[in-house]
Parts: sequence; structure tokens; C-alpha cells
Amino acid sequence: VLRFVVEANGSLSSVDVEKSSGYRRLDQAARKLLETCKFKPGMVSGKLEKSSATLEVVWKLD
Repeated sequence: VLRFVVEANGSLSSVDVEKSSGYRRLDQAARKLLETCKFKPGMVSGKLEKSSATLEVVWKLD
């Protein structure tokens, strides 16, 4: 599970592993995956604001 902040300009900051997969490389891959995403900043009363969110990444091997 990753916790991150989307700044008012849409940029990503403060990406932290909140709950590890138990494998360092998978945690690193999840962070890199998140960094490739584009985000819209939060909006409060018509004004762009930074916001925080979490993302659960599930790895599945077939």
C-alpha cells in the first residue's frame, strides 16, 4: 500500500510505502509504477489544493 500526496499543480510528492509487500523490489516497482501516473489535484471551493491518497498494488503471478 502506497501513501502519496498530489500537489496543487498535479505533481506527485511524498510517496511512502505504508504497507510493504515483504519484497523490497516489488515495493520499488510499485513506487515506479505510481510515478508514471498522472493526477488531477484536489479542488476545494473551486480552488486547487494538494491532497493525499493511498493506492493498493496487488502483484499476481500467473
